[in-house]
Amino acid sequence: MLRLIIATLAVGALSACAMQRTLPTVPPSQPHGVVHAQLGQGADRTHPVEIVAINGINVPSGGSSQFLLAPGEYTLRLRPTTKLSTEIGSVGMRGRGYPAEELRLVVESGGHYTVAAHVPGPHASDWRPVVTRTDRM
Repeated sequence: MLRLIIATLAVGALSACAMQRTLPTVPPSQPHGVVHAQLGQGADRTHPVEIVAINGINVPSGGSSQFLLAPGEYTLRLRPTTKLSTEIGSVGMRGRGYPAEELRLVVESGGHYTVAAHVPGPHASDWRPVVTRTDRM
């Protein structure tokens, strides 16, 4: 009986692993666009972000800040990685204290996109995800 229970649990665990979704990245040999997370503070009140999910699929913590994506529409979840400063000073809350926000992005083949956190007003908690740069490869 114990062997049957262990075998059933093992099959269930393998099934869960097989159903686990993977990031929608593509190899460089296929048509793609490149999405970068901004890594430093910009002069335009933009700040570094971490891409925490692509189309609802979590990005491993401490993973890449650059992703090759096939042409199409994506939903990115971004989170500031540093404290957000504004013109009236710094906010003491670290980036992980802010909730992740969603950004919809249409990726074109040959496109280069940089995403960041933008603080439009005096309150860092009002940050929003933005595309700060779009280039063609």
